Amino acid sequence: MDRIDARKLNAAQRATLRRVAVRMHRRGWGKAEIAAELGVHPWTVGGWIRAFEARGEVALQEARRGRTPGSGRVLTPAQEARLQQDMTTPPRRAGSALCAVECSGGARLDRPALSRASAGAHRAQVPPLKYAYERDPQAVERWLEVDYPRIVARAQREGAEIHWGDETAVSSHEQFPRGYAPRGQTP
Repeated sequence: MDRIDARKLNAAQRATLRRVAVRMHRRGWGKAEIAAELGVHPWTVGGWIRAFEARGEVALQEARRGRTPGSGRVLTPAQEARLQQDMTTPPRRAGSALCAVECSGGARLDRPALSRASAGAHRAQVPPLKYAYERDPQAVERWLEVDYPRIVARAQREGAEIHWGDETAVSSHEQFPRGYAPRGQTP
């Protein structure tokens, strides 16, 4: 029999396949024979049989693939809730970093860990607004309200056109890190 792709079967079909394999094993079939008959790998059959012997009929129900939810977490749910609360209170970065250190008992939380911890707070990855730190908002306002209208008036008097040039060599690719903020709010 050809191998089947068990990932394409629904939960009931996979459970039936496990029950059939265990029934065949009880009747004296070998694991390789069962695997060939059902179209699965012998290791898979062995895993089903071991699970049945360890936990009984419940093991033949829908077997969860992969790690169990929540395994490998550094923070407890209470610590994650505190981190989410601190991330919404300014200053966001310092507060979250301090809380992460306090909550984790000194364990280092990387960006993915902080991302998972903040997921419950419905945070979206939003690009931060980029401004030069030397930027002077008053000078910009003055240029927009006084200097630029003077340039436009002169261009109109002389019948000239205004052309804008960019010397910053800005790429069309994203070149900035993303920050985390509540959905709909810019960080």
